[in-house]
Amino acid sequence: MDDFVSTPAEQRGTGHVDKMAPTSPSAGESMEGSEGDNALTIIRQELSQISAQMLTKVDTGNLLHEFRTAVREEISALLTDLAAVEVRVDALETEAQVCRNQHWATGLVTTRQGNLLLTLRRQVEDLENRSRRQNIRIRGLPEPDWGDWWGPRDTTKSVDLTTDGAAGGLVGSWGVLSRALRIWTNNVRGLNAPERRSHLLRSLWVNRASIAFLQETHFRGSDHPALRDSRFPTGCFANHSSTKKAGVAILFARHILFCCLETKGDPNGRYLFIKGTIADRRNTFASIYAPNTSQHRFLSKTLKLLDHFREGLLIVAGDLNVPLDLRMDTSKGRISHSDLCRRVTHNAIRAAGLADAWRILHPEDKGFTYYSPVHRGHSRLDYILVAQEFLHLLQTCDI
Repeated sequence: MDDFVSTPAEQRGTGHVDKMAPTSPSAGESMEGSEGDNALTIIRQELSQISAQMLTKVDTGNLLHEFRTAVREEISALLTDLAAVEVRVDALETEAQVCRNQHWATGLVTTRQGNLLLTLRRQVEDLENRSRRQNIRIRGLPEPDWGDWWGPRDTTKSVDLTTDGAAGGLVGSWGVLSRALRIWTNNVRGLNAPERRSHLLRSLWVNRASIAFLQETHFRGSDHPALRDSRFPTGCFANHSSTKKAGVAILFARHILFCCLETKGDPNGRYLFIKGTIADRRNTFASIYAPNTSQHRFLSKTLKLLDHFREGLLIVAGDLNVPLDLRMDTSKGRISHSDLCRRVTHNAIRAAGLADAWRILHPEDKGFTYYSPVHRGHSRLDYILVAQEFLHLLQTCDI
């Protein structure tokens, strides 16, 4: 007999419904739940530790302050080291300049000794020629003049720095010249009064100046008083176009056969360039009066203009209004000008191939051309600069 199996439809028809009894969780599921709770607990603990270790705003500010303080201290130490290095560099530059000056001075002494030997040789030859002529002076045959070979018989005198300004003398000797060439520079502080002009020309003649470089003539425009006489008949001027201030000039003594070829003057009366010939040799002369401020900019620009103008022997003289050597050119070892101004001026002069004539011949001496009643100190502001290739022609230079 077949077994009877009721179908779901039949069961629904009879109203019988099978219900599933609730089942209890197994052991594996219980273990998984406890492990998850433990992991969450560990994560919460680690997050709490991380939160505790995180810096607060106060801690962050303190660390930032410490960092800034450390950086400032490092920068201050670096600046101190740089200042020490700069001082050392300045000292080395000064020592190098002293060595160069001593080298030039040694070369000048050697040149002088050679000139003296040449003079003695020529004198011996002259004595032999005189003996052949039986010491008879023949008309039309000039006797040799040896005075200039021994240098000048007198040197440029010192001047009263507080009243007459500054003056310096330079003597150079060319074989083609019959006499020595003497250069004079002076800050005259105004020449509009006739007695001042007369006194200046007389002083130049007494000091046997060949070429005079003048600053602060205070002439205005082209209509200015005459500054010449029979002893100094030739002169060139660069005056301020509208006011009686600044102004520079160059005067030539009558025994200097100077032929002017070209001139270049500043409309503000700050510089004057002259190019010409003496005994068929090209020469360039420049008279400069620097302003009281920004001297380094003015001199750098002026010397660049002069470099394009110059030809042959170059002599620059004037009032630079700044001492070149802080230790040697000031009485107190300090100046009111900035160190940058002094250094740029010194470098501009060196780049132009010029050398301080007085410092070359007096490497260890102190000489001053100006007294400042405000600072109560002396300084050397007036210079005669000579092209380095002609330094062997120097004989004397005095203040």
